[in-house]
Amino acid sequence: MLKIFSTQLAGIFQNIEKSSEEAVEDAARLLAQSLVSDGTVYFHGTDEMMAVAYEGVTGPNAIPSSHFYDEKTALTAMDTVIVSARFAACEKSAAIAGAAREAGTRTIFIGAAEKGTDLDSLPYDVVLDTKAVRGLIPQDDGTRTALPSAICGLYVYQALHITVSEYLEEI
Repeated sequence: MLKIFSTQLAGIFQNIEKSSEEAVEDAARLLAQSLVSDGTVYFHGTDEMMAVAYEGVTGPNAIPSSHFYDEKTALTAMDTVIVSARFAACEKSAAIAGAAREAGTRTIFIGAAEKGTDLDSLPYDVVLDTKAVRGLIPQDDGTRTALPSAICGLYVYQALHITVSEYLEEI
C-alpha cells in the first residue's frame, strides 16, 4: 500500500509542478508586494489545512511579517491573506476572502479545485490548486482512503515560499 501511496503522491506533485507555475509566480508577486510595502501576510486554514497556516507563520520557512488571521483582524490594502482549505468551495474560506476584498486586501487560496470548479468565479485573486481531490488508495469496498490535502497544501506552500524568497532577493 505504501508503494501505491508514494507513486500516486509523486504523480500529484508532478501535476502541480506542471500546471501551477504561473499561479505560484502570481501569488509570489502579491506576497512580495505586501512585504516590500510594509504590509502583513495573514494565514487562515480550515481543518487539516491549518498545517499550511502554521507552516507559514511559525515554521522554519515562515513568511516574514506573517500572522494568523481571525475575524478581528483589521486588514489594509497593503496586506495579503492566504486561505487554505481542503476544497475551493469552502464557504468559510470564501467568506474570509469576501471580507478581505471589501478591505482592498489581496487573497490567495491553497486547496483543491474539484472537477468542474470555475476558478474565475471564486473570490480569490490567485488559486493554488493542490490537486488533492480524492483518496489515493482504493479499498475493497470501492471507497478510497489517504486524501493528501495537507501534504499537497504544504508542497504548494513550499513552492510559494521558494518563489517569493527568490523575488525578495532580487529587490
